[in-house]
Amino acid sequence: MNKKNKVLFLLGDIWSLGKNKGMPSIFKVLENSDESFDTTIFTTDKNEYSKELPNSTVFYFQNEFSTFSKNRYLIYLNVRVSNLVLNLKYIYKFIKLKDKFDVVYCSSSIPIYATWFIRKFYKVKTIHRIYGTFLYPNLSSKLDKIKKFEEVLSFKLKADKYIITNDGTYGDKVAEYFNIKSDKILFIRNGVDKIDVNKDEIKSRFKLNENHFNCMCVSRLVGWKRVDRIVSAFNKIDNSSIKLYVIGDGEELDRLKELSINENIIFLGSLPSSDVHGLMNCMNCFISMYDISNVGNPLLEALVYNMPIITYNSGNTKDVINEKNGILIESSNEETIIDELYQYIIEFYKNKTLVDKLSKGAEEYAKNNLYSWNKRIDIEIQEIEKVCGER
Repeated sequence: MNKKNKVLFLLGDIWSLGKNKGMPSIFKVLENSDESFDTTIFTTDKNEYSKELPNSTVFYFQNEFSTFSKNRYLIYLNVRVSNLVLNLKYIYKFIKLKDKFDVVYCSSSIPIYATWFIRKFYKVKTIHRIYGTFLYPNLSSKLDKIKKFEEVLSFKLKADKYIITNDGTYGDKVAEYFNIKSDKILFIRNGVDKIDVNKDEIKSRFKLNENHFNCMCVSRLVGWKRVDRIVSAFNKIDNSSIKLYVIGDGEELDRLKELSINENIIFLGSLPSSDVHGLMNCMNCFISMYDISNVGNPLLEALVYNMPIITYNSGNTKDVINEKNGILIESSNEETIIDELYQYIIEFYKNKTLVDKLSKGAEEYAKNNLYSWNKRIDIEIQEIEKVCGER
């Protein structure tokens, strides 16, 4: 029997890893790798994975980052030092293991120093896994490159493969800027699955009224995802039949609750993906207003559930959303963005014909353009196998 290829996963600072939560693009790869390879994982996640990943060897590390100050310069310095300390821990553990790995999979830009060290001094093949990028708008800015130094290194340092999420942030163009050859890049969207749910149970549990026009947004609540734009638009709505359900948790939660002055805005917090899918199957409209790009997994999932979309045209969102499946808001003026969003919500509420048309367009797009998660992960596992090569 042939031995399995040995793969070392160096994970960044994962805030919620596991089934039905966090980032499926990470966890589903780990699940498949658990079966396909002899897998070792370095992670800062505090959850135990002996049941989910029974064949993998998992080492847990303490993340040193602490928000001891509100000064942005001290926070920046603390993050840099924290990243460096974590990389040193990864390097030390790797040396102590004395294992011969076929490939190191660098998940996100955080473990890039340890990945470079192992490639340089132990001649191990490497994969850089890039989950979208913030670099594209400011590639000419030296200051911005310093601020995002680890991210720059993810593109700039040599690897045997670069797997980049096609999430609308132009990761392919950033790779081209850093002269990465196209044959070394897998540029691919995340997968999306449709889950069968008991709609009556979901409606009962979340107290959804079928006679209301129920809208939803789903994201980690951080500044650049701009949930504040959605809340501000709903603050203007004087109609108790039009509801907004905000799904997610994060540093912006308290500020968003303070901003919300309308009883038609409901904060549901962080939910397992099964509940998110269930709600998508019961609601009337999906809204996403990110500053960087709106082609993340929640929007793709909304398309699978035939939801008409209202979104902001940032990044290459227009490559996915068009007049057939949604509304793109184009303005660069904040007041106008919020006002247009408000106007489109009202139009959706009044115009069932438009909503039905966009719903059919969403269904058509998902059917013709999106992978299931199984298909999507199979493609990535095959790429890892190619990098490993024959033993």
